[in-house]
Amino acid sequence: MLDDLLGIDRHRFDELERSFCTQFPGVRRLQLKQEKAFDSPVDDPEQTLSLSTGNGKQLYFLLENGAEIPAPQAAEGMLYTLAYMAIAYLPKPPRILLVEEPENGIHPGRVREIVRLLRQMTEGENAIQVIMTSHSPYLVDEMKPSEVTWCKREDGNIVTQRLDENALVKQQQDLFELGEIWSNYLDTSKEPAAQ
Repeated sequence: MLDDLLGIDRHRFDELERSFCTQFPGVRRLQLKQEKAFDSPVDDPEQTLSLSTGNGKQLYFLLENGAEIPAPQAAEGMLYTLAYMAIAYLPKPPRILLVEEPENGIHPGRVREIVRLLRQMTEGENAIQVIMTSHSPYLVDEMKPSEVTWCKREDGNIVTQRLDENALVKQQQDLFELGEIWSNYLDTSKEPAAQ
């Protein structure tokens, strides 16, 4: 995707690079280098292990101190952040983005920034509808009750409820973070009796 973006619209790639380097001040540039790769016959499951050499590109993070880190050696949080940002810089972004547990690989202190990035995708003329699943109270803390639908299994069925419609959330949202309410009461059988 980065190589396509670089080839289609260098200006957008440069904007992405600047934005990413702002998030990770130790990174000076993003670089794609031509490297040997392998081609795999995708359409024939019997031949999947038959790899042949081909051309490819490797992503490198060029650091302020002159070091180069290949993407496979970079922190997961950097890679996930770059992936989310790259989607937002596509000339024609997808209309819907499904994200399973966006907090995975992200330091809990950076979850707020990931939510901000994903929230920005939902704005403007190329707005993307973002649908996430999470088990993280840190992520839920960054959401508004109207943005969260709580799913639970009840008598073999899946029951859903928006948190802004939940009586317990309405009662406690001025006292506790949304993630605390969810993880301490809603996501357990410890839910107190309604008052």
